[in-house]
Amino acid sequence: MALPSVLQTKVIERPETLNDINTDLLFPVTFSQKSARFVFDRKGILDSNSQLHIAATVSQEGGPGNPLNAFYPTSVGCLALIKRAYLEIGGKRISDLQSLGHYATWKRQHFSNEYRSGIIQPKQAGHDVIMGSTAREIETIPSVKAQRARGFLEPYGVLGRIGSEYATNLLTIPAGEMNSDAADIFEEPKRMITDDPKTTPTFSIGLSQLIPFLKNIQFPLYVCREEVSITIEFSDPVADESFIVPGKDAAGTPITKENCKSEIVEDQLFIMSDYLFFPSMMQEIAEDVMQRGGYNLSYVEHLLQTNYLTYTTGAFTNELQIQNGSRKIKGIIIQHQGDVDGHFGHYNSLALKGGLSYNFKINSQNVYGMDLANNSLQFQETSAVEGVPLVICNYLYTFKGQVDAAGVGTNISLGLSNRLFDTFSQTLECGAQGWIGLKLSNSYDEGLLLSNQAIIYTERGEVLNPDNQSSRIVRIWSTIHRLLNISNGIITLLE
Repeated sequence: MALPSVLQTKVIERPETLNDINTDLLFPVTFSQKSARFVFDRKGILDSNSQLHIAATVSQEGGPGNPLNAFYPTSVGCLALIKRAYLEIGGKRISDLQSLGHYATWKRQHFSNEYRSGIIQPKQAGHDVIMGSTAREIETIPSVKAQRARGFLEPYGVLGRIGSEYATNLLTIPAGEMNSDAADIFEEPKRMITDDPKTTPTFSIGLSQLIPFLKNIQFPLYVCREEVSITIEFSDPVADESFIVPGKDAAGTPITKENCKSEIVEDQLFIMSDYLFFPSMMQEIAEDVMQRGGYNLSYVEHLLQTNYLTYTTGAFTNELQIQNGSRKIKGIIIQHQGDVDGHFGHYNSLALKGGLSYNFKINSQNVYGMDLANNSLQFQETSAVEGVPLVICNYLYTFKGQVDAAGVGTNISLGLSNRLFDTFSQTLECGAQGWIGLKLSNSYDEGLLLSNQAIIYTERGEVLNPDNQSSRIVRIWSTIHRLLNISNGIITLLE
């Protein structure tokens, strides 16, 4: 039976008009610093754009008590606080998104600068608007440094975060050289995490960002006879995972980040649940569910597998099996998380200095006639997965053109500004979002039906000295089709 438009997230067809909407504050039935569980009232239709309200504090054990100026990872914001979220109906796990902060980093790479600055950053923190910038220092005299800073010599202009363009130092030689206070960038005070639950900032996350099932479905709670709940598991409360601390606190005292811990603020954790009511339609929907076989709900799920790789100098070939036998798969996303002490923390997909080529083998056939080695083609293939291009500059995606044949880059060759963001050089972000993706759905958005054989992902390349003994946590998300039926108030997974 066709799904009514009021149960879809698209524009509602006339004459179905919204008559009422109730917003409740739903607090967790169980809470700890590891997880929280919410149980919904079985009334109305749950709006998928309902929001999770969340806040955290950060403190340093044994520290001097100065403000830490902690902030959320620039590439993902407050979603770094959440490791996993899953939806259960009647004890059956319907949707489960693991390594949620890392997957949210991938999704955020598709947002425009306008959307990031106007909506996402105020709502969910982060600081990832990249635009034209300059070097840390500008000289008014016609020197090599002045020419490079203004884009007349290599690297012919750099990119970075919004900051001051004014030279303030007029008393010393060279006149006009920028002070770090003027050239460097800092997180906005209103988004800095404090150690006081009363002053720390609060943020909100859409339920559809946490639960893929809700992306295209407005769920009719009022016809469900089973308990509907969402469980949130929190990330480890340590630096680089849930939050970032700069090198020094507000008083200039060095911070020992290993001694810093975060804590979820319990009374600021709740769901702002929107329940929709359509009196002209709800009786008919109830009759469809209870008496006429109900509805089949089609949705996507992102299955995760995790591997660990170490790269040593010289040629390499790595093969990973992706187990998705006999399923319909729409796409694959691959992250290579590196260990970088930067303002983005663990939320990266760090490219190798020398790059790599890759291929997939599906149903015993290679996807590409030859390994995909061109960075532009890799970027194009990865952008196709979501149907929306990645909105990141080439400097973030690859080291190509930024390092020499030995894999070494300098402030002259690196394309991002060497201005500091909260004590971290922005050049640390070079090559930090080198995601890999493969679209497998057709023009009708139908996934590819796999045999019982595993997909083989193969990567090859040459490891240069700067990457010797470097490790990557490799996360692979497979987007698959799922199907469930709601009939007589009972959910049945069909898949």
